[in-house]
Amino acid sequence: RLGPIATALAAAGRVLPAGSCDTVGIAGLALGGGVGLLDRKYGLTCDHLEAARIVTADGRVRTVSRSVEPDLFWALRGGGGGNFGIVTGFTFRTVPLLDVVTFALKFPSGTQAALFAAWQEWLPAMPDELWCGVNIDAVTANAGGTFLGTEARLKELLDDLVRRVGTPPAERGTRVLDHLSAMRSFDEPESRPGAAAARAAYVGTSRMLLRPAPDPAAVVEVLVRDPGVGTLI
Repeated sequence: RLGPIATALAAAGRVLPAGSCDTVGIAGLALGGGVGLLDRKYGLTCDHLEAARIVTADGRVRTVSRSVEPDLFWALRGGGGGNFGIVTGFTFRTVPLLDVVTFALKFPSGTQAALFAAWQEWLPAMPDELWCGVNIDAVTANAGGTFLGTEARLKELLDDLVRRVGTPPAERGTRVLDHLSAMRSFDEPESRPGAAAARAAYVGTSRMLLRPAPDPAAVVEVLVRDPGVGTLI
């Protein structure tokens, strides 16, 4: 799981770009791509996979890489949904441990459409060192993320987002953290369903937008229609 991996790497001064939830398994994350807090700067988790040991359907144990069975290696890096065998080992390339500035902006209810419209135009123009997600539901319009730079520079970038939204956030904050602490600050163990019945009632899905939504207000209208549904963009 990501928690022990991140802890062990941090002790060695290294980071594997990955997700923020301690309980997520590294296998499922890497074989599916692996979105995380540093991916705009360093890429997905699968981009750092150097080799994998896999048991294929014919019972053979293979170690694949860019130079050994490259097609199978490609399929294991998000291209095949983890359906080409049982992967029993991974070799990853890591990056040096860095301090991270985390940030959170909470906008007033009613600004969901304005935030989504501003965010989807603002983020592509931002430096790769900045990662930002938006959380929208019937009452929530929040933005939060990480920046591999100074708080002063981050303030300038966030001021631009606020200007585009057109409404100042009700709350705004930044913190400088080591990467491990930053990762854990985005994990929300208390939000995870606990009992089996609760887990059965919890469903998540995802979609990929290849271009800006032409009508952000119409998208948000659908997203906030059900008070029991939240969207992380």
